[in-house]
Amino acid sequence: MSNGSKTNQQLLLEIEELRARLAVAEQRSQEDNERMQAEMTERLKFEVLIAELSAHFVNLPADQIDGEIKDAQRRICEFLDLDLFVVWQLSNEAPVVLEATHYYTVQQGPQPPRLLKQEDFPWFVEQLQAGRIVAVSSLEEMPAEAAHDREVCRQLGIKSN
Repeated sequence: MSNGSKTNQQLLLEIEELRARLAVAEQRSQEDNERMQAEMTERLKFEVLIAELSAHFVNLPADQIDGEIKDAQRRICEFLDLDLFVVWQLSNEAPVVLEATHYYTVQQGPQPPRLLKQEDFPWFVEQLQAGRIVAVSSLEEMPAEAAHDREVCRQLGIKSN
């Protein structure tokens, strides 16, 4: 057997090693499938929530809209485990950003400022005026050109948007 052929013992060891690798791969595959299933389930639950909220607003009388917006914010905060949900509106009359509505999960929690200066958020304002959605899960995700906006957010205690 000096011609490079393997002994039965060597072949059996290689087969056992391959079986062990296959078992690990199958375990990883199962874990990946379970993780993907959980992610898909959460996404579906969120999409159902958004569909329910959207359907609820279709025929809502105008005098009930503000209260229902607050309730929608509450439901979204609870679903996403958020502390604060604020909707801001750019003012056409003054260089400010006005708070349209907010929901805070803690009843006596800090209130967001009711008025912000657009000059404090030049990057955000530019993005919004261009029709872009700005979503960051941490301030560190913001680009270098948003350094001023990031610093103002830190001063206000804002961690994401």
